[in-house]
Amino acid sequence: MRSPSAWPNWRPRDGLMWRDPMAIKFDLKDYPAPLVGAPPRGHNNPPPDASFGLGESLRQMVARIERLDGEIDALNDDKREVYKEAKAQGLDPTIVRQVIRLRREDGGVRRERNETLEIYMRALGMEG
Repeated sequence: MRSPSAWPNWRPRDGLMWRDPMAIKFDLKDYPAPLVGAPPRGHNNPPPDASFGLGESLRQMVARIERLDGEIDALNDDKREVYKEAKAQGLDPTIVRQVIRLRREDGGVRRERNETLEIYMRALGMEG
């Protein structure tokens, strides 16, 4: 253990060493002056003009998204009606959905997947 004289500004107290708070020297020039007026800006104190602009742009974005959601719901209702019409004409809606999914795919990808499917089916003895 080092001797108490090796610890500047430390004094014995109840058998323990403690630092004398009055021995600390500091210069007020090293610290910034306190702010007078408005509180400092931080994550809890955004500037008032920024929150207004954010609120307005957020409100517009939410309104646009809600409008698009309404349009999507209307389009999905229209698709549902078309599938009902296809079923009424004797078509299988599941197969119609599969045909639509296949038409979206690239021809090369579709051919490669079909060839792989045929290989697997032959390996399992499911030729048909």
